[in-house]
Amino acid sequence: TLAALAKATPAELAKVKGIGPAKAAELKATFALAARLAEHIQPERQRLGSPEEAAGYFREIFRGKMQEEIHCLLLDTKNYVIRDELITIGLLDRSQAHAREVFRPAIQHSAAKVLLAHNHPSGDPTPSNVDLKINKNLVEAGKVVGIEVVDHIIIGERTESRAKDYISFKEKELM
Repeated sequence: TLAALAKATPAELAKVKGIGPAKAAELKATFALAARLAEHIQPERQRLGSPEEAAGYFREIFRGKMQEEIHCLLLDTKNYVIRDELITIGLLDRSQAHAREVFRPAIQHSAAKVLLAHNHPSGDPTPSNVDLKINKNLVEAGKVVGIEVVDHIIIGERTESRAKDYISFKEKELM
């Protein structure tokens, strides 16, 4: 396969009929150049138009995490993702987010908006009092620096008693 060829050493490539040492070196250089190029090609930018889409973005990121992580998605004016910033990794049941850690990358990357997200390793996405307080502080800080906090998503687990595995502060009118 092409992937196997890319991983092969020049000596392994030279063992293939019709490929000598010079051609093997040329192929390795080509694969190295292709890898460097791939790092600079931007994937299709994702647009998040709803809390469900935002939750979908984070499900795999948070799956199996045993500690809370707080992420901040930097968004442009049309809600296209500029980048995902890991703000902090906390303890089993809590994490702290300060406005400076949230808004520094947003300012550096000229984000118009941010979307906050974190996981609850317990599986219950219900916001704690600390979550509510942090969210309130970050929304206020966003107003000061002119960067809107569009939502805050908490990812948990779906159960028989919970139809959704996430809570959206915007949907719950907690923003």
